Amino acid sequence: MARKIQIRRGTTAVRVGITMSVAEPYWDKDEKRLYVGDGITAGGLRATAGRFFVTFHFAGDAIDETVFGYFKAPLACSILGAQIFAQDAPAGAALTIDLVNGAGVEQTKIATLADGVAKQETIYGTALAVAAAGEIQAKIKSIGSGTPGQNITLILICQ
Repeated sequence: MARKIQIRRGTTAVRVGITMSVAEPYWDKDEKRLYVGDGITAGGLRATAGRFFVTFHFAGDAIDETVFGYFKAPLACSILGAQIFAQDAPAGAALTIDLVNGAGVEQTKIATLADGVAKQETIYGTALAVAAAGEIQAKIKSIGSGTPGQNITLILICQ
């Protein structure tokens, strides 16, 4: 006779109100994600397969207010930060890039290249949650006043 193992499951509202035992699994039916208890944290800790990266490229001189790149999340995920690189660093002022959602709304998740700097990493204080099938693009918010910054690569750090 086959045996069936069932995992504790329920809604997000229920999960965040309980503290699971160490290694106790919980399937969140709202988020469609697995959480594991540590005996301390209410709602448990999200089980993850690790981090992944999404890369956007912008060829040529950076142009203020230009939207580029495209990412459609196959599953719900979080954007933890960004790495930004420029073949030619901005001069005269910083180059800043924000993330925008599928509706074009700015998410105030800014990555900055300071004047004269060609690469920099920014880890956001609060991760940007992206729903399954959620869309994200990059938007150039400001450019260097002398040299705008050229051939930009933006790498999103996701989990």
